[in-house]
Amino acid sequence: MTTRPPSSPAPVSGALGPLAEALTALEQSAEGCRLAGFGDLGARLVLRAEPAGARPQEALDDLCVQAAEAYALADRLADQLAENLVENLGSPVRASDPVMAWVPGETRLFLRAEQSDDAVFLACDRLDTAQDLVAAARDVLQAVAPDGAEG
Repeated sequence: MTTRPPSSPAPVSGALGPLAEALTALEQSAEGCRLAGFGDLGARLVLRAEPAGARPQEALDDLCVQAAEAYALADRLADQLAENLVENLGSPVRASDPVMAWVPGETRLFLRAEQSDDAVFLACDRLDTAQDLVAAARDVLQAVAPDGAEG
């Protein structure tokens, strides 16, 4: 994987606003990252995506629905696993664990906040690109949703 020159995914102030700039930095931080977005899983809406206009709002919101459904399934599985684990081992799945989905030609990474419905979405051309961006996506989520992307 070819990486672009390092850029900070942390929000900075500017004409686009801190969230837009953080998402732009995230999207541009690795070759093969096609889209970085921020949304509300409860409302099932992507509130901001970079590059702006890369996909219609309906397609962005479909990403949010996919993420919400993936996390609902992960939560149900975690609950079932937790019931079968020895007391005090804890759940093997944390609320802020990333979820990935594969569709033809694209790997999607979803990362949600620990205590809210906020989430960061990435669309990448390859699995390794998405995996390489987990920490940077977590940093963006922590900056815009400080309650919760611990881990």
